[in-house]
Amino acid sequence: MTAPWTPKVGEGATLCYWTDRYAGTVIAVSKNGRTVAVQQDTAKALHTMMTDSGQQWEHERDPQEAVTVLTRRKNGRYIAKGATMNGTPRLMQGRHHYFDYSF
Repeated sequence: MTAPWTPKVGEGATLCYWTDRYAGTVIAVSKNGRTVAVQQDTAKALHTMMTDSGQQWEHERDPQEAVTVLTRRKNGRYIAKGATMNGTPRLMQGRHHYFDYSF
């Protein structure tokens, strides 16, 4: 088993809400690495069609966007504070943005 990812301040991260993903930036990490605060980035679509394939986004750090606090759980995943272990949003390493147009 690999060691869990410990986010670092300033690193890109993704908040996963079932099929949608929102790019963000890690803005705080507790000393023990179990609590992380992620602020959503502003995302601008570079594609022109409402399609699931070929989505391209431009991300920009935005200190006015929403902040989500997540905690590392027994399964090693970071989940929003107060949500169940299988709840959302979940945290993923790297900055990705995706909007599921099928809903």
